[in-house]
Amino acid sequence: MLRWPEKALRSLSSLFRQLQNVDVFVEDENSEVFYSEFLGRLTDGKFKIVRVFPLRGRENVERACLGFQKSERPTLFIVDGDLDAVYGTAKLPRPLLFRLQTYCIENYLFCPMAATELLLECEAKNSREQCVQKLDWEAWQAADVEPFIELFAMFAVAYKYNLGEPMVQKGLAPILTNTKKGVPRIDAKKLSAWKSETRTALATMLGPTQTTQEIEFVMERIAGFRSRTDAISGKAFLLPLLRFHLDSFFRLNISASSFKLRLARHCSLLPLADLKEALHSIARGGGYP
Repeated sequence: MLRWPEKALRSLSSLFRQLQNVDVFVEDENSEVFYSEFLGRLTDGKFKIVRVFPLRGRENVERACLGFQKSERPTLFIVDGDLDAVYGTAKLPRPLLFRLQTYCIENYLFCPMAATELLLECEAKNSREQCVQKLDWEAWQAADVEPFIELFAMFAVAYKYNLGEPMVQKGLAPILTNTKKGVPRIDAKKLSAWKSETRTALATMLGPTQTTQEIEFVMERIAGFRSRTDAISGKAFLLPLLRFHLDSFFRLNISASSFKLRLARHCSLLPLADLKEALHSIARGGGYP
């Protein structure tokens, strides 16, 4: 895949000006296809977005936004919420910069509607209702996903106090075990040990009492989220967990990029109402926020 030089990334949008009405700059490379897919769904056919432009990281997107000279070209810059959103770190609003309220954009792909449609397409022998029953979304989340919420609350506390880089990017690899079917599963003992080690590290730096208070503060904040799983990295944790769950029913012989694209075609757009409003405002020649 062609990798554009850093200096050329922002200029790339000029090649697509005849094809779309709004330019959107995002963080991650290799996210263009699925990002463009569900942003295109948000337009309601009133304007076109055929390509988004990754700038390789939040700092680059924020820097580009800060230096952007508003012209007649409708433009929006989008960054992930990351641990700032989990802890609630205050960020000043910036014209044309949209901060996601979830950990990252992939959190919106973690959707029971999208998972059901994907299972339906792959198996083709079960009804939609049977696929819903198979997935058993709520029970599966409680057992395999929600145990990570407290871990990310701890990560947010460590981030807030600059106590070292949380091991988010390591993902699930260190705590996986294989089943007889060859589908990876979470090793509950390893996850428990990870949480215990993280809490101990925090207590060493902050003291046991403050550590408990900080974790409880973040957990209470997370309880008010649209979904408590919005505090977990969708890219590094939620989507791999979802793929393991789907693979336990039907082996998905598709790439990670294809997996995201297919989820983007079916995920609910209701949680993206704020982003939709921002895009439509920009397309009409208005501003954001």
